[in-house]
Amino acid sequence: MKKLFSTSLSQFVNDFNLSTSDGVISFPADVNFKCSFTALKLFVDVHVISIENLKMDVIYLLYPDKEQKKLELPEMFSITDDVTSYLKNECLIIEGNSLIYGHYKLEIRPAKVLQKI
Repeated sequence: MKKLFSTSLSQFVNDFNLSTSDGVISFPADVNFKCSFTALKLFVDVHVISIENLKMDVIYLLYPDKEQKKLELPEMFSITDDVTSYLKNECLIIEGNSLIYGHYKLEIRPAKVLQKI
């Protein structure tokens, strides 16, 4: 696995075995997006990259549905331990702010977890 800089992201990826043998971290996931005026449940593809020279991790959410894109949800998240947390064997949580949604909370659950239920 490639080096991840965020402790919570690294634990999440390791616990769910989300990295391929060549270091790619890409997986389907159930995502819950919550803010003060809406709560949405989406199924998306998640891609994780590390930018070595910036010592930063980035998560991209790829929305497969045109209707989801119209919601103008954030698609890219710079991951640091002060905006993320990990609930062991459950989900990665990202908190942030956007112009449209204000303060939001995003929960990412790998599809592998959903299959066990």
